Amino acid sequence: MDKDQKFQDKTLICKDCGKNFTWTASEQRFYSEKGLKNVPARCEKCRIFYKEKHKFKVSSPIKCSDCGAEGEIAYIPKNKNELILCENCFAKRQKEHQLAKNAKKDVKEI
Repeated sequence: MDKDQKFQDKTLICKDCGKNFTWTASEQRFYSEKGLKNVPARCEKCRIFYKEKHKFKVSSPIKCSDCGAEGEIAYIPKNKNELILCENCFAKRQKEHQLAKNAKKDVKEI
């Protein structure tokens, strides 16, 4: 029995370009062997374009608004006056915000 006999070529529609593409029996077998559950959503051409488009991550050098530490963030700020925090200061502010939120909650319960 041929390895691909339990699989049959399927015609799918690319979510990007809207064109039909064939998901071959051998590709289906590969997906099955690797435990991949999702059916491909893009044709080969759009898949290559998508990978290239998302290959390079954007990052911007920053100086933390609180402590002055230098670092990088994974986006380009739109506003030059935007409050930008390093990881440590961000975590500290998040913790302070959560404590303040919990304190308000405790006061309401009294």
